[in-house]
Amino acid sequence: MARKAKFGFLLPMGSHQRCLEVAHKAEGLGLDSLWVYDDLHGFPHEEVLETFTTWAAIAQATRRIALGSSVIAIQRHHPVTLSKALATLDWISGGRVICGIGAGGADASYGFPAVPMPVRRMAESIQVMKSLWTEDVTNYVGANYRIANARLVPKPLQRPHPPIWIGANHPGTMRLTAEIANGWLPMTTTPTLFKEDLRYVRECAEEAGRRTDAMRNGLLLYTLVGKDLSSIRRSFEPLARPTVLWLDGRSLRRLGHRVPQSADDVPVEVLRQMAAYGTPQDVAQSVGAFIDAGVEHFVLGILPPERTEEQMDIFVEEVLPLL
Repeated sequence: MARKAKFGFLLPMGSHQRCLEVAHKAEGLGLDSLWVYDDLHGFPHEEVLETFTTWAAIAQATRRIALGSSVIAIQRHHPVTLSKALATLDWISGGRVICGIGAGGADASYGFPAVPMPVRRMAESIQVMKSLWTEDVTNYVGANYRIANARLVPKPLQRPHPPIWIGANHPGTMRLTAEIANGWLPMTTTPTLFKEDLRYVRECAEEAGRRTDAMRNGLLLYTLVGKDLSSIRRSFEPLARPTVLWLDGRSLRRLGHRVPQSADDVPVEVLRQMAAYGTPQDVAQSVGAFIDAGVEHFVLGILPPERTEEQMDIFVEEVLPLL
């Protein structure tokens, strides 16, 4: 490859057997990472396995590949139990965990109402987790958590702790990423917007006195590749359009578009900038534009997810050689 980047895939978490098959294939193909997600109901299909037990099963089934989360919904997890689970996963995996965290997770229908100041809550959670992972005793008093004389053993295998990546598309979460995280993992963006936001994250890191070259980045990018462009569009576009409206449609507004009431009204030209789909040449061009914008690590989400195994083969054999 002329342009260096790492590539991983989002696990299709509707089936335990499929997760294991995808994990074995990914490792056999020499891919860099696999990523779980943390939802109570799946997308685009409702079936979805629980995150941490699936993560542990994949850790046991693989030996080399990095294992990340894209992303843990922090509102649904207490930082003490989350720290314990991630430390355990780090040992099970032999130190391969990437801890991707997002500020969301509210879902009133499941008893998780929206919380005030979710970014501040996430910042406190990360502070508690870091302390538990690195200090003998943790004492913490914040707006959301009070921890007294808490000990966590064993510590994670990775030292000082597993890398923390924040799923961030808004200025507040991007600034928090620059101040306390090890990596930045946005989604539903374009190469131009990614480049602008990467510059902002690095500026915030410099203001916080941190080394920008130590900050990693990635991108959750939805994709589907094949030789028949019409067939790919019919399969991919209806499933991918709703993703553009996530995060309040902020990227649409930044591009000068109004946010439509229906996903059916998302402009195709916007979808083509925010996703990578079509022929191998089309996908290589889209991925290459993101690499040129500064993306280091791709988390590729296949839509529809049941085609993930087939798509991994096609991506490695027909797209990667074009980059």
